[in-house]
Amino acid sequence: MYKRRRNIKRPRPPKVIPGKDIQGFEGIYRITPDGKIWSYKLNDFRATCDHGGVEYIQLHKDKVKTWHSVGVLVLEAYVCKRPFPEAVAMHIDGKPFHNTVDNLKWSTNQKVMSRTMRGENNNKTILKDEDVLKIRTMYAEGIVGRGKQYSLAETGKMFGISRPSVWRIIHRYTWTHI
Repeated sequence: MYKRRRNIKRPRPPKVIPGKDIQGFEGIYRITPDGKIWSYKLNDFRATCDHGGVEYIQLHKDKVKTWHSVGVLVLEAYVCKRPFPEAVAMHIDGKPFHNTVDNLKWSTNQKVMSRTMRGENNNKTILKDEDVLKIRTMYAEGIVGRGKQYSLAETGKMFGISRPSVWRIIHRYTWTHI
């Protein structure tokens, strides 16, 4: 009547499950120092997903699903609890999927955004640092400007940006870190 299932290979749990239990999810999930999350129920590491450049994971407890930043979980497990309510995990090397203990620190969202979204680190940028320096040197040498060899609009076309963007670069409203 019933067929017996044979040769089903299930993942074997390691003899020693690495990491520490996640606070609030003890006996359900563990986290390793490099940001991998072990599920006792699945007997395997859980997959994470990307939400706007930050690695998140959905954890389940008592039929309630909650999303957590992997970086925050690593810091809470291996460094300390969140020092203040607005604290976020900051990646020292700027790579959001590098969630190791030695690459993370607590910071404010404002500091994280100002550090990661500047210049060439911004994934929406058109210019490189050299282009910005070239625009500023052209302006300083008198090549760019009103009544000069190149107008701001022509300079913008050369670099693939708008006239107001050229003006903001020249007057240091943008790209202020260079």
